[in-house]
Amino acid sequence: MYRVLKSLWFTKEEVSFVTLNGGVILVKFDNIEDRMRILNLMPWLFDQCLFVMLPFINGQELDAYEFNITPFWIRIYNIPLEHMDR
Repeated sequence: MYRVLKSLWFTKEEVSFVTLNGGVILVKFDNIEDRMRILNLMPWLFDQCLFVMLPFINGQELDAYEFNITPFWIRIYNIPLEHMDR
């Protein structure tokens, strides 16, 4: 997973991944612009699973982060339009 995401992100500087408790992964960016760009482009899809990232807040406990909600767009095709007035 790490190798794939690193290759997709095209970062200017190094990115490292640290596994924490509870299946949480800390992603360390050496470049703040890379970090901002990657956070703005999320959520990422990996192996048909959403990879949600939240900005790290120094001193915040891991339990305080909420990984269960994230906004994303969906596109739906071929919806029949019935009784549409123009």
